[in-house]
This record gives sequence, C-alpha cells and structure tokens, in this order.
Amino acid sequence: MRIKKSHNRYLVIILLLLFLSSLFCGQAQAYYPDIGNSTAKYAIIALSDVGIIKGHKDGTFKPNNPITRAEFAVILAGILNLPDQPEKAKHFRDVHSWARGAVGALVNANIVAGKEATFFGADDYLTREDMAVFFVRALGYQQQAESLNLNLPLKDVRYISNYAVRHVAFAYNIGLINGYTNGHFGPRDLSKREQVAHLAYQVYKKRADYTNAANNLIKNHQPVKIFIDPGHGGSDAGAVSPINKIKEKDIALEISLIAAEILEREYAGVVVRLSRTTDVYPTLSERVAMANNWSADYFVSIHHNAGGGTGFESYRYGNNQQTVDLQRQIHTHIATHLQNSYGLRDRGMKTANFYVLRYTSMPAILLELLFLDHAYDASLLQQKSFRQYLAHLVAEAIAKAHGLEKKQYY
Repeated sequence: MRIKKSHNRYLVIILLLLFLSSLFCGQAQAYYPDIGNSTAKYAIIALSDVGIIKGHKDGTFKPNNPITRAEFAVILAGILNLPDQPEKAKHFRDVHSWARGAVGALVNANIVAGKEATFFGADDYLTREDMAVFFVRALGYQQQAESLNLNLPLKDVRYISNYAVRHVAFAYNIGLINGYTNGHFGPRDLSKREQVAHLAYQVYKKRADYTNAANNLIKNHQPVKIFIDPGHGGSDAGAVSPINKIKEKDIALEISLIAAEILEREYAGVVVRLSRTTDVYPTLSERVAMANNWSADYFVSIHHNAGGGTGFESYRYGNNQQTVDLQRQIHTHIATHLQNSYGLRDRGMKTANFYVLRYTSMPAILLELLFLDHAYDASLLQQKSFRQYLAHLVAEAIAKAHGLEKKQYY
C-alpha cells in the first residue's frame, strides 16, 4: 500500500511537470510559431507580454534574423520606460513613424545618435559592437566606460572599433555580454533579434544587479593616469639637427603619440593624455596646469638633446622617494635596451630645476632621447623604425614602472 501511494505521488509530479512544460511550449507557440527552439524564448515571451517586443506581420518573430537600428531603438526605449519624443527625431528623414518616438527619446537621453545630421540609419542592421555601446549608455555608464581601460580577453579584440572597445570591455566585465564559444566576439557581426531580446530582458529585469556590478568595477579599477608632454612645438622647434635638419618638436611629438597609443591599446588599467597632439606650443605653465587639473599620476616629458654629446639621460626634480624610484625603473629599462641593442651611452639619472618637473604636483620625469647634433644619434633618430622602437621602449618602461597588466591577445 505504501509503495502504491509513492507511485501515485510520483505520477502526479510527472503529470504536473508535463502540464507546465506544455503550457510554456503552448505559450511560445501562441505568441510566435518560430521561437520554440530559440535560446531567448522566455525573454521574447516576457517582453511581448509587456508590449516591448513585437513580431512581424505574418505572426512570426524570426529570432535568427538581424535586427535594424529602428527595431532596436523601440526595444531599448521600452525597457527604459522612456516616453515617446517624436519631435526629437523629426530631423531624421529615414525614421519610420512607428519608431520616431522611441528614436527621439533615445536621442534626447544621449543614448543614440544619427549616422549623419539627417540620417539615422533606421533600416541599417545593428552590429554587435554597437549593441554593446548602446546597452552601456542605456545603463548610464558611458563616461565611466570611456575613462576605464579594462582587459578584454577575447581573441578578436583588435578588430573592435576604437569608439566601441571600451564599452564592449565594460559590458563584458559586468557580465552583461559574452563572446562566442570560440573565444571571439564578432564585433562586426549583425546582432540577431533573439540576442537583443535576451540582453534587453536581462537589463529589464536585473538592472539593479548590473548597476551594482558596474559600481564595484569602477571602485576597484581606477586607472593609472599618465600625462605625456611632447617637448616644444609650434614656433618653438627645439633643437634642430645640423646633420639632417630634423626638428626636436616633430620627433618628440611622433614618439609621444605612438607611446600613448601603445599604452592604451596594449595595457589594461591606464589612460593617457598629452599636452599637445599637433604642432602647437602650449606654454610651460599650460602644460603643468593640464597635468595638475587632470590629477595625473605621472608626468613624462619627451625631449631630444643637443650640445655635444651622445646617448640617453633622464631628469627629475628633487629627491622624493617615489619620484626617484620611478625614474630609476624607467631610466634603467630604456638605457639597458639602448645600450644592448645600439651601443648607446647611458649618461645617467640626473636632477634639474626644469619648470615642468618643479611645478607638477605628481612624480615627473624628463627624458632626453639621444643627441640631434651627434652623427650616430641623429642617423638613428632619422629612421622611422627607430623612432617607433623608442616609443615602444618608453611605453614599456612606463608600464613596467607602474605595474600595468598586459592585455590578453596583445
């Protein structure tokens, strides 16, 4: 008798599970006949229930089809509960009436923008990298995503557009997006309707969780802020080589730009600003003010020497221990490689009362990278490949001194 009751109990449970399963399957079928095998089936149903997602006129959802920017805008505005603002999208000549209110709401919230002044790209398909950018903006973390420089362990990270890579990294690090099972992200792949439905549902239901994850990420990943100052510029050429006529201001700028790019591209947890990115002349006080106002962690001034000599030397102001330690690490890395690879002389670590070293409020170093009036030094500096080599040395030295982590797949 006890065995029979037990069997009956199990039979009831099995029948109940079968009923619930058929109920959900029937619900999916009732909504859209083509989502039964979709991994986002329940997200599609849930968002359809609240009117955020709609299918096609033929009654299907087409989960594996790419989604357009207009369709995505309607979903994104829906999960954010933004009121329609069609007047904010009236300047776009290609936005359909059914999407104009949502597009306008997102434009007003600074989440999306047009591809051109009067062209939104409403019928263009949404790429995966753009999808990540828009979701990060929707969560309200655009500035934080751009200010951090997080590691992104995806094999095709080099192919993510510059405007999107930090947003993709931010979304990945808070657990919002993942790559494919092969370790790639597919930044230019088109976003499928079911993928958007899944992510939209996650943000719709778990926004507080992603907000907490984002806040913890920001708290625990404050980047090292490096300020690079290419010496001279504009009307101040600096030293000019009597041998090959190259100007200090030009090669200092070139090396600085490359070093900055390498640091941000290849290392996590670092952001870089420069005192100039073109052939202009900021005054010494302006250079110092830029670094101080940004609250930089380290100041690096790039110069090239003249006056009868050869090789490399570096300068600091005073004997603050942190400044001395950082100079030692950076100087040693650069000097050792130049000596071993090119036989260039190490002229040593020095101190000086240079304005940019004295008045910056953070540890600072000034690098004198070879002599423009020495035949051998000048012949090296004239070579683009050597200037690129110097930029790599500077970037590596800064990264090593600050314990920066090399990004995966770089």
